[in-house]
Amino acid sequence: MDKNILLFDTSYYVFYRYFATLRWYGFQKETPKDLDHSKIHENEEFITAFKKHIDQDFAKLQKKWEIEKSNIIFCADCARADIWRMEIFPDYKGSRKIASTFNGNIFHTFYKYIEDEKYTIISGKHLEADDVVYLIVHTIKELTPKHKQIIIITNDNDYLQIKSTNVEIYNMMGKDIALRTEGKPENDLLKKILIGDVADNIINICPKMGEKTAQKLITMNESEREEWIDSKGCRKQYELNKTLIDFRNIPKQYSDPLVKYLKEEYFKTE
Repeated sequence: MDKNILLFDTSYYVFYRYFATLRWYGFQKETPKDLDHSKIHENEEFITAFKKHIDQDFAKLQKKWEIEKSNIIFCADCARADIWRMEIFPDYKGSRKIASTFNGNIFHTFYKYIEDEKYTIISGKHLEADDVVYLIVHTIKELTPKHKQIIIITNDNDYLQIKSTNVEIYNMMGKDIALRTEGKPENDLLKKILIGDVADNIINICPKMGEKTAQKLITMNESEREEWIDSKGCRKQYELNKTLIDFRNIPKQYSDPLVKYLKEEYFKTE
């Protein structure tokens, strides 16, 4: 692990590349308003462009970050119904909607393509891609404290809690999403726990918890904050949010098998 590593949030990248290619496709010709998106994965011109732009994306990122192909890892989600968070919060991601113009068959096309191109895909039972990224980063730090740069490609603020020395977080527009930070990863994590995550259907810990109140709690010491949470009757939701959002709370029965694989196989050195 003496070389830079690039970690993709695969679902983020597939959605990004799909819609970017769809826009490109529309610019090339007069796309009819009744374009059948349900069959676009069968459109040879679209798929050829999709793959071409994938290659261009990868080449650009490899050059920018000095990444070898063997050090590009695609971190994949398990099926939504199998996510471990569903076990304790069945409504997790329940409010999330997918655009009607998105064709989910593109995932099969993408995975087959990167498999054919010999890229690495890593996933874990009951784990989301961000869980996988966290566990890879954590394992690298444990095995190689003075590791090279780890670059995460995503647009999800969940990843801000992973930001640290030599861990960069960028989206496909080239924007450093760590600039959205509260200054410290632990503060980003606490803020998200307090306010919740609308995208994942996780509510704030109490009805009036907004940016201003969250900032107030962030500046408190732990004892003061715990007392405030109990005094407002927010303990149950606070603990639920912490379990769902803080990567350190991934159940060991799901994290341990992946960490074991990473240590004993993927990152094993002779």
